[in-house]
Amino acid sequence: MKERLLIIWNSPVIDALLPVLATLAALVVVAFMLLALGANPLVAYAALIDGA
Repeated sequence: MKERLLIIWNSPVIDALLPVLATLAALVVVAFMLLALGANPLVAYAALIDGA
């Protein structure tokens, strides 16, 4: 069982998806922080995209 789990965690798919999932998680956390401050996260993210 441990060997199979180790193979799954060492796969190239996990290596590719981990940064994407971390970025999405960060965007969700920041969205909740913006909501707590009374700001609209969609407007903030749109401003980030427009400024890029």
